[in-house]
Amino acid sequence: MAPNTTHTGPTTKEARGLGVSGNWSNGAGSLLVGLSLRSGGTSPGLLADRIQTAEAAGLNFLVFGARDPESTTEHELLSAVEVAAYATALTSAIGLVAAIPTTHAEPFHVSNQLSSLDRGSNGRAGWIATIDISTSWAQAFSTSAPDIRTAQREAAAVIDTTRRLWDSWEDGALLADARSGRFLDADKIHYIDGTGEFFDIRGPALMPRPVQGQPPVFAPVDLGSAGVDVALVSAGTELELIGAAERARSAGTARVLAEIVVSDRSESAIHDEQRLHCRSDDSTIPALLDRLRHHVDGVVLYPTEPDAQLPSLLRDVAPELEASGLLRRPRPGLTLREQFGLPRPRSRYATTHLQETGARR
Repeated sequence: MAPNTTHTGPTTKEARGLGVSGNWSNGAGSLLVGLSLRSGGTSPGLLADRIQTAEAAGLNFLVFGARDPESTTEHELLSAVEVAAYATALTSAIGLVAAIPTTHAEPFHVSNQLSSLDRGSNGRAGWIATIDISTSWAQAFSTSAPDIRTAQREAAAVIDTTRRLWDSWEDGALLADARSGRFLDADKIHYIDGTGEFFDIRGPALMPRPVQGQPPVFAPVDLGSAGVDVALVSAGTELELIGAAERARSAGTARVLAEIVVSDRSESAIHDEQRLHCRSDDSTIPALLDRLRHHVDGVVLYPTEPDAQLPSLLRDVAPELEASGLLRRPRPGLTLREQFGLPRPRSRYATTHLQETGARR
């Protein structure tokens, strides 16, 4: 996965752990607007066109691999990370968020995949942590499907361990200094010693720390707030959605996104009481987002009929959102954390290392 430009490490601001607000500016009334794209049944050329058109339209991020409502495809042929990696070479500003199930997951693999995606995109990667308790998913791992509570506990463990693996390499651990002959600073690489119900991991990670330190973690609100930067909330009505967003924020989640299904079917034909539905025309979505902007930090749009709806969404709706100030297009060079106004986290092991070094002196 070749990056478009070279990004060797954090900037001075990032190294101090100071977040740059970037696109996110709740006080100005703007929202982060994301779009879910599916690759199943789509040719590489059409997928590339959709990805590039979404960036040209000024959307803030794309979501790959999310289970769209009303979809008849249970699993896609390509993983979300593979599709997001394909998008890195086609884009320079839009965030690339991959949905990776935590169920039956190996944190080492999750950590490596997202670290690679973050480096390939120069800091534009994000992760939607999901659970999958279907029999077909379990069969892919030659195991049995867990119950929902077990899957939720496993999700918390995978998220925590993946973030620890990202932190196991401090910033500056990779030297690659030909003059001194030093490739690594071994004092800045740490064992995480993760032991628990689902796996035992000693660490460290197999790859240096991601560009963002830790790519932002998104998760449905029912997975809890521990280790989650961005909560995804959904509900059947606006009032219920606003209530869910307030509860997610009260639980301590830094950012909250509303999930909205874009459907042009008649209300009588919609039987989904779990998600808010909205038509794809250029007046309905802006009006809805204007009502939601004081309650959420952004939205994820799930088109149910991409072939019919994406042209209108990207050609008509996105410019209307930008013209009204609801959408602020991302600037090339911003990381996804900067877009969301999230600080770049310092490695949790860096302070311990400094304390140990001071004690030895």
